[in-house]
Amino acid sequence: MAQDAELMERPKTKPTVAVCYVPQNDDDRPRTRVGSIVFLANVPVELNRGNPQHYVEQLLGVRGETSDGATIIKHSPKKVFLGDVLKENPSFTIDGVAPAGARRDRAGVKPRMPTDDRTYRGHAMAMINNSESTAALSQWWESERDLREKCGVTDEDVAFLRPFLEARFAVLKGAIFEGSEA
Repeated sequence: MAQDAELMERPKTKPTVAVCYVPQNDDDRPRTRVGSIVFLANVPVELNRGNPQHYVEQLLGVRGETSDGATIIKHSPKKVFLGDVLKENPSFTIDGVAPAGARRDRAGVKPRMPTDDRTYRGHAMAMINNSESTAALSQWWESERDLREKCGVTDEDVAFLRPFLEARFAVLKGAIFEGSEA
């Protein structure tokens, strides 16, 4: 298709972006689909502007005037890069940056506490993803030692979480997590 070739030739600021689905509420699904892409909660997906599958068709309006001076808006379908579509969606981050309206601070909302190892993993992933400093992340990890024990978190669960902790530490300060045991 000529239109797909045109999309691939027209460079934007970056050829790829990392898009991450970040559920905003306790009852949000752990996965979602946008276009042909499936997003798992808190797992970044690399989108490439050169890949036609990373575009969705949207109706975009063009304002114009009729011969008698009346203003009209004509809508026509256009292919739009998924990263551009999702950048204003509060449930997604683009290259780790959340839109201005995203609910990262849930003041006044009491979070559900995990009750078992499965729910603790989800809780930990959300906490890791929303951490804004290495000190806060390290303090949180240490403070939840009793909760991990109460939830029955095993060494395998900690081994599952450790790469995410290490990656978040690397992103925040270039520090690699040397954390303690569960």
